[in-house]
Amino acid sequence: MSRNFVLRDNSKGGVNVRASGSTAFTGAKARSAAVPCGRRLNLNGLGVTQQKHLSHQAKILYEGVKKLKRAIQRQVRLYENLSKMKLNNSQSALLRNLADVNKFTRNFILSQTRNQKLKPRGRRFSLEDKIFALSIYKQSGKGYRFLSKIFSLPSRKTLVK
Repeated sequence: MSRNFVLRDNSKGGVNVRASGSTAFTGAKARSAAVPCGRRLNLNGLGVTQQKHLSHQAKILYEGVKKLKRAIQRQVRLYENLSKMKLNNSQSALLRNLADVNKFTRNFILSQTRNQKLKPRGRRFSLEDKIFALSIYKQSGKGYRFLSKIFSLPSRKTLVK
C-alpha cells in the first residue's frame, strides 16, 4: 500500500511536490519529473539544485525521506551481518560434528561444502581430492560418472591431465 503526500506552497518561488513511494514529482510547469531513488537523493527532478531552495514543507518531506533511507541502510547492514554470523555458526557446528571423523573424510566433506555452490568450471580441488577421484575413476568409469552426479568431483579431463 503506497501513500501519497501532496505539499503545496503558494508563496512566491515555492514548489508543489507530490511524493509516492521512492519517487517524488513536481507540479511546476505542468510536468512531472521523477526523482530516482539512488545512493543520494536527486533534487533536479524537483526543479531545484540545492536543498535551501525547497519550500519549508518540501524540506520537511526531504529530511523525512533521508531519515528513512538511512534507517533502511542500517537494517540492510544489520541483516547482512546476521546472515554472515549465521553462516559462520553453521560452519563451526559442522566442524564440531566432524571432529570425530578421520582427516580424509573431513577434508572430503569440507571440499564438497565449498565446491557444491560453484559452477563446474569454478570448482577448485586439492591434490588429495584429485587423487581420491582418480582412484574411483580407475576402479570404475561408470561408477565415477554416477558419483559425479551426486558429489562435486573433478571432471574426467582434469583427472587425465
